[in-house]
Amino acid sequence: MINERPVPPESGVRPVGSDVDRDILGATERLRSPRSRSVGVIGTLALVFALGLGVGYQLRPHPQPPRPAPTPPPVSMPVEATGARCAMQTGTHLRLGVEVANRGPTPLTLRSVRTELPIGGLRFDPNFAQWGVCGQLVAPSASDELPLAPGATAWVSGLFEVLEACPAPYPVHFLLTYTDQHGTIVEANVFGFADLGGVAYSGCQAD
Repeated sequence: MINERPVPPESGVRPVGSDVDRDILGATERLRSPRSRSVGVIGTLALVFALGLGVGYQLRPHPQPPRPAPTPPPVSMPVEATGARCAMQTGTHLRLGVEVANRGPTPLTLRSVRTELPIGGLRFDPNFAQWGVCGQLVAPSASDELPLAPGATAWVSGLFEVLEACPAPYPVHFLLTYTDQHGTIVEANVFGFADLGGVAYSGCQAD
């Protein structure tokens, strides 16, 4: 008959599930939990920070392309009045004229002239318009073409029948037709007289 005796557990060997193991596991969990929570909080903050950067990038205004330089204003008409004027009475007619200049950089060709009388009082006769100052005996007709180089000046004058005793209040505008270097026909209003108050005429009463 064999006698059986319980073998004492070897030193350091404990059955699984003992109270000692539970104590060790509990202590391990207590040591692990704060670190786990810290890692979780750090991860959450990192995620929020990343999302914030993404939102901030989306909300940041995109750089605008540079605006084009403003278009310079168009150059004024190259044919302009110089301010010099002439006037001469012949019976009940007045010959009125203005000096014009080519202010542009290219040659022009004057072609014809007509007038504008905003409030009447006069009648213009286009048959007696000429490229010349008032009283010039020999001058080309304004129906002929007249070349005008850059910087050059020319006179244009016309004959007007006076329909009233005194033409003082009446304005007179000269409209010149010319051709530019591209062959384009242009009409320029070079004005002339705001009124004829400064023009000597026999029918006007002296102040």
